[in-house]
Amino acid sequence: MPMDITSLVDVVFLLIVFFLTTSSLVEMSRARLDLPIEEGEEIVGSETPGLVVNISASGAYIVENEEVTLARVIGMVRAEIEKEGGPEAVDLLLRADKAAPLIHLNALARELVDLGLASWRLGTQLPAHAQEGGS
Repeated sequence: MPMDITSLVDVVFLLIVFFLTTSSLVEMSRARLDLPIEEGEEIVGSETPGLVVNISASGAYIVENEEVTLARVIGMVRAEIEKEGGPEAVDLLLRADKAAPLIHLNALARELVDLGLASWRLGTQLPAHAQEGGS
């Protein structure tokens, strides 16, 4: 008696579609930037931050491929704080182009501290020797 695997194929197909769509959404939140090259911690795996704020070379704030004002970014962070139950639970990644004027990053940092969010991650690129295995 042959085994009916139709439902198994359906589940596998749904999982493939799910993973393809979610992986493309993660990449959409990261604008193409020339990040500063710094030694630091490389986070490997599927760890995705709750909110990604990009600062372009021109100083524009970009969230989910949409250019927004500083006030809008602060509103988004405030909503994340409420959703997570406090500023200590918010996982925020700031990605600033290395050519971006620091006034924009500093203005955002001041606003974040005023909201009680004193900790966030700053996205950088690892130096070439660190990416090749540290030789």
